[in-house]
Amino acid sequence: MVNFNSLLDKESVVGYFDAKATAFLKSSTKNEAILELVDLLVSSQKQLDKKVVYNALWEREKIVSTGIGMQVAIPHAKLSCINNFYIAVGIKKNKGIDWQSLDDSAVKIIFLIIGPQNKQNQYLQILSGITACFKDEFFRRKLLDAKTKEDILKIISQI
Repeated sequence: MVNFNSLLDKESVVGYFDAKATAFLKSSTKNEAILELVDLLVSSQKQLDKKVVYNALWEREKIVSTGIGMQVAIPHAKLSCINNFYIAVGIKKNKGIDWQSLDDSAVKIIFLIIGPQNKQNQYLQILSGITACFKDEFFRRKLLDAKTKEDILKIISQI
């Protein structure tokens, strides 16, 4: 089992909502959301190259949508220039994002993952672990109802 707590920190979660419950994740398109989460990840992980990360994610997205359905997208990419896994989480509180998801649902929960090219088994464990969690409607609802980054981290820590 993968320890998601070791891959996340408060700075890599976009999910803090103001008093009007407007999502901190401001993006309205798939491209903007990926870029916003990459910016977030790079700002908390200074060793990452924004352009390299964004291009890898976008190239992967062009192959087939990472919108898995149930209002969830898991954009992901493997990079030969990194040694660790990194995850950023974005929650869209209001209108979802068109992601060309498998079930055509607008995306409100985004788990962005980047990992090293040479750790395929761990990469697949992370992807399958996250995907399995999102099959649980209660888990998805808790994330969408979260009020702070700390709430989101606490929910994810229960994975």
